[in-house]
Amino acid sequence: MIVANKQKKAQTIILSKKNDFIIRLGHDARATIQQSLDNKKKPCIVNNTFFLPQFGNNFSLKDYMPRCKDDLSILEKFDLSDGAKTIAGEENAGGNSVISEVLSYEFLHRAFGAELEHTEMQLKYWPAESKKTDYSIKLNNQILGVSVTRAMHFIDDELFTEHDATMLLKKKLHGINMSSMNIVKRHKWEKQILHIWTRTEKIAQHLERAYRKLKSCYRANTIVLITVAPQCNFLF
Repeated sequence: MIVANKQKKAQTIILSKKNDFIIRLGHDARATIQQSLDNKKKPCIVNNTFFLPQFGNNFSLKDYMPRCKDDLSILEKFDLSDGAKTIAGEENAGGNSVISEVLSYEFLHRAFGAELEHTEMQLKYWPAESKKTDYSIKLNNQILGVSVTRAMHFIDDELFTEHDATMLLKKKLHGINMSSMNIVKRHKWEKQILHIWTRTEKIAQHLERAYRKLKSCYRANTIVLITVAPQCNFLF
């Protein structure tokens, strides 16, 4: 992993060894998340950008598009860690949601040094029909649950409103709070990450404004990570 500080500390740019994707984090992103990890009751929200590098004439977005709904071959374009490969290989794997979960883990692994703890199928709850979390990680010696979702409009992302953002956040944060309550003791975590993929900065702004207006019972102690991925239609 190559870490470069550019634009006079405005952003930290993280590249993988093979330059398969680029992560742009605000210079204070790690500090914000660490403060939340240090305080088990503290929520936070962090924005960032995920995009594909352009390799001159050899680069084509068509190379990054699945051929059908359940096609996971797109993941072969990425230099995935063992944890990401484990998530991709689960028996319920298939479709764009799996791609977003795999790349969510790869993002957390490269950006923050997270390691996979348990996959969705390994996590157990009581009652068994509880709301569920997509996977769990170990980060800075803490176990965290991670729930992954996508913020988009099925017709046109320009139609996505702050009201849509509020409804999405309430639904997902409520589910996180329930899964945290019902996870069995041997898999227990005290905090979760809600990782939201979106295609546009405008949607990210709607999400952040909506988040700021939510009652504290929804935010609880969850870390909300909003990743804008403008080139990555295969995620959606």
